[in-house]
Amino acid sequence: MNIRKFIAHIQRLLRLAGIIKPSKEDRLWKQWLELKQREGKDLNEILLSQVAKPYKLRALAVLLAAKREDIPSHWWYDPADHRGNWHGRRGVEFEKLPLKLVRAGANLVCKMRDEHPDEDYEKEILQLLSILPEDDPLAEELFERFSLKDLETGNGPGYTSGFNPFQWLMLDWCDGAKIGPVRNKWKYLADQRMRHIVELEASGQSQPREIWEDALEWYAETAFSFSKEKNSPKDLVLSQVQFVVEIAKSNENIQYYLCYWYCRFQEPEHKDLRRRIAFLLKSDASSRYMDREIAEQMAAEFSDIHEIAEPILAYIEERKARDRENERLKYEMIAKECAVLADMAIA
Repeated sequence: MNIRKFIAHIQRLLRLAGIIKPSKEDRLWKQWLELKQREGKDLNEILLSQVAKPYKLRALAVLLAAKREDIPSHWWYDPADHRGNWHGRRGVEFEKLPLKLVRAGANLVCKMRDEHPDEDYEKEILQLLSILPEDDPLAEELFERFSLKDLETGNGPGYTSGFNPFQWLMLDWCDGAKIGPVRNKWKYLADQRMRHIVELEASGQSQPREIWEDALEWYAETAFSFSKEKNSPKDLVLSQVQFVVEIAKSNENIQYYLCYWYCRFQEPEHKDLRRRIAFLLKSDASSRYMDREIAEQMAAEFSDIHEIAEPILAYIEERKARDRENERLKYEMIAKECAVLADMAIA
């Protein structure tokens, strides 16, 4: 037990013993709590009401607490259970609050994250980064505490661990809903941090915790989605694509993104980027993501580069043969069905 918690514990015992008399704030807060069984929405309503600042700070402290023991016992309890109860953080609607309260919440999030590094505060940090000015020192402190990777691993229905927080930050998406937008400053900085993680894995200096947490695949998927957002900075989009193309090797899990980017960057100044994408794709020309139209476009554009054109032309011929066979089987099935129907006809 640290000093702060020890002092709070002693104060609680003294208060229970009647040695420390409750303050006026304590009495009014207790009256408010006992009017009915309170929920998170009640605390958020307090934040938007005309009550004095100390009560709003109490509401923030309860809403953002990582654990029950972080809250003074007389600040939150169920009147039916005077031992106090706690069912986890309830969430703060920061976007509705005045900046002073937002900053108070940001300070609390920094404090809670420092005391509970294993607790997930990424969603709150993202909300705050989308509100605080990018030159606010508090925003810097929040970003320093932001984890690009999920704190725990898992792979089940509706959830796969990996670099979800990085994806949320880049796409202004959190907890199933749009947020923000997060300032571009943090997107550029997060991108730099994520690239370093990708490079460490690519060089063998680190390994993903689980096979589904491959950093390059997460980065490529995020870059793909980011490149489709209309407000994404064009220079960052192009830089992300160039990074993926530079560091990627044969990997079928990113072929779809490469095909999309080949078609996306058709300007003359991006011909070298298309060449490098084509060079990666030609080694997996039989990928289910490479359709004939894209393959024919690549073969025509880089017909003078033997290493690209030959495997892609071979794939095109193979695909034509496959298409002819599928067409033959289709008409054969139609003929058989017609014959059966004819036999079934009334004489």
